[in-house]
Amino acid sequence: MNYKQLPKPNDSEFDRKSLFNYLPIFLSILINNVLRLIRWSPIIWHDRDWGY
Repeated sequence: MNYKQLPKPNDSEFDRKSLFNYLPIFLSILINNVLRLIRWSPIIWHDRDWGY
């Protein structure tokens, strides 16, 4: 059988230039988790007394 290679999208993740591409993986994960915590902080704050 003959298989054709899939075309590469024009806007590929590997072509994007950002700071996260050049950071070590542990630093990238740390920054990502801090940003996620900041994003979730309003929900965490509003549900702080859910068990009482």
